Amino acid sequence: MSDIEKLHVLLVEDSRTYAMPVKTFIEEKGHRVTLARCGEEAVAHFQKELPDIILMDVIMPGIGGIEATRQIRRIKTDRWVSIIMMTSLGGNESLIEGLEAGADEYLIKPVRFDVLEARIRASQRVAKVQRSLHDVRQQLVQTEKMASIGQLAAGIAHEINNPIGFVFSNIGSLERYMASVFQILDAHEKVAETLANPEQRAQLASLRKELDIDFLKEDIPALIAESKDGISRVKNIVQDLKDFSHVDDRLDFQLADLHKGIDSTLNIVSNEIKYKAEIVKEYGDIPEVECVAAHLNQVFMNLAINAAHAMGEGRGKITIRTGCSKERVWITFTDTGCGIPNEIRSKVFDPFFTTKPIGKGTGLGLSLSYGIIQKHHGTIEIESEVGKGTTFLISLPIRQAGTDATHSKW
Repeated sequence: MSDIEKLHVLLVEDSRTYAMPVKTFIEEKGHRVTLARCGEEAVAHFQKELPDIILMDVIMPGIGGIEATRQIRRIKTDRWVSIIMMTSLGGNESLIEGLEAGADEYLIKPVRFDVLEARIRASQRVAKVQRSLHDVRQQLVQTEKMASIGQLAAGIAHEINNPIGFVFSNIGSLERYMASVFQILDAHEKVAETLANPEQRAQLASLRKELDIDFLKEDIPALIAESKDGISRVKNIVQDLKDFSHVDDRLDFQLADLHKGIDSTLNIVSNEIKYKAEIVKEYGDIPEVECVAAHLNQVFMNLAINAAHAMGEGRGKITIRTGCSKERVWITFTDTGCGIPNEIRSKVFDPFFTTKPIGKGTGLGLSLSYGIIQKHHGTIEIESEVGKGTTFLISLPIRQAGTDATHSKW
């Protein structure tokens, strides 16, 4: 979100002579203006576009500004829209009526542009706060959804694990049984070759050919191996879901394998990344780290997805490296994407800051990641070059100072 909020102003004024100078002044300040000529148009525009601020004339053809304000305030929206009445009428009666109808304040015609600009600046501050709160609400809703999905995934994983376990065990038993059957068949073939009766040997040979025993001896082990491989893949997916969510861990600090967390996270988001970038892992030798594994997995996910989104039209590369230095471990995510310009590099961890189009990002991913790393008493830094790519460097203590590594709290 930019530092200067660009507002959408709905100007409701039936006099073109008065409306055009006001419209021009507001547009010169960089804002967008929609012009309505009467109260009915104002209500229709409000329902269609939901502006940030309404400048409402009081006396107009059809329904006037006060009635239009009443109707607008009856329409439920997810944020407050400031309504400023404009009138040349004297006395307090219309002022009180307008405020009771839902107006926020009054400006007396002819409106002074310096006063109008001050009002717009105030509305900018309100709009920025409202949009930030809206983004927070959306993030909280998403977090609640993710928590519910995590609980659901954990339950499904538990239910799937049981049948997978006995199917895998049964396939193992079947493999051993078939080995015994083939052993008997081999012995039977050797005995059959010694039969004195040519007719019996011919019958056995014909039956062997009809049943295609040679093919079965090759295909059955292959089918069993493929089935075991398929079951193993399902088990790995289920385990990745469990590792990623760590539902049972709640907010406890525990010793965790960061490589395992990165791997399971990458498996979870593979569909988001695989068409945009190749993943290269250059893992070093690092110890288990005392952390809240599910929260660090969230950081790894944000960095991986952001790296993938930074790629241009061609498929890029994301390199993940790890290592250990004294009492700390480090993790880097390096992409070959578009890079981050110097002028915005200091803002990437700010809440609600995003370079993505509206609706594509809340600007909270890196801010939340920064908070998670801070709560782990770690650091996260950026190195970037426009047109070449970006590296995020995370440094974490191996042990949290003054805590019990098995059951310490967040």
